[in-house]
Amino acid sequence: MGGERKIKSVAIIGAGAAGAVTAAAFKAENYFERIQVFERRESAGGTWYSVLIQVRESQ
Repeated sequence: MGGERKIKSVAIIGAGAAGAVTAAAFKAENYFERIQVFERRESAGGTWYSVLIQVRESQ
C-alpha cells in the first residue's frame, strides 16, 4: 500500500496548562509541521486566568 502517511498539522483546543504543555511536547517531538492552539479568551491561562476584584472590608 505504500508508506505511512504523516499527519502534518494538529489543533489544540484550549491554551490553559494542559494545552500549553501539549503544544510544547508536540513541538519538542518535531512530528507536526504545524501546531495551532485555539483559545476562546483574549489571553492564555485557562483556570489560571484571573481577574482582580474589589474587596470591601466590613465595618
